Amino acid sequence: DLYVSSLFTKSRAYVESRHGRWRILSAKHGRVNPDKVIAPYELTLNKMGIADRRKWAADVLDELAKVDPQPKQIVMLAGTNCNFALA
Repeated sequence: DLYVSSLFTKSRAYVESRHGRWRILSAKHGRVNPDKVIAPYELTLNKMGIADRRKWAADVLDELAKVDPQPKQIVMLAGTNCNFALA
């Protein structure tokens, strides 16, 4: 219920229309399962410096690798300041 932006609701609808599994990319918590209850917070990637965004992205990628080291496909629907380098 915390995430209500137009981008988020459209991204969620897109994934659900294709019966995909989805997670939330949180500036504060990293990768969050949709059923996890978290407290409201005021943090956005848009206000983070590049070094902090890169660390955030590396942490999220590390977490994803732990969950599934060799996924068939990952689609990330995120804003422009959420840049990942996948190798």
